[in-house]
Amino acid sequence: MNASRPICHVVAGPNGSGKSTFALRYLPRWAGAVGADRYIADCIALFREYGWDWTYHAFREWEGWSVEHEPVSFGTTPDCFRPSADNPRKRALLAGLKGASPSAEHAP
Repeated sequence: MNASRPICHVVAGPNGSGKSTFALRYLPRWAGAVGADRYIADCIALFREYGWDWTYHAFREWEGWSVEHEPVSFGTTPDCFRPSADNPRKRALLAGLKGASPSAEHAP
């Protein structure tokens, strides 16, 4: 492998398929970008860059998407989350809704 060439690892799959678990285990050097708060901040920054409208999908539909919950373990069942008054996902979303740059707090 030529060290001067950029490398892009793409880990894709449906919700609950183990993308984050895989990335944290096999790509630890790049796993700092893994996380719902980073995903929210990156999406909002991209939407702003292109002038797109956006909304937060499925508020209170599932604990995994709720900004009023935070994960306590990997998984998708309700016992993997606990109620949370403040967490990184909620801060990223609120910053985006207020028009602030959510990615500033979440820079790698």
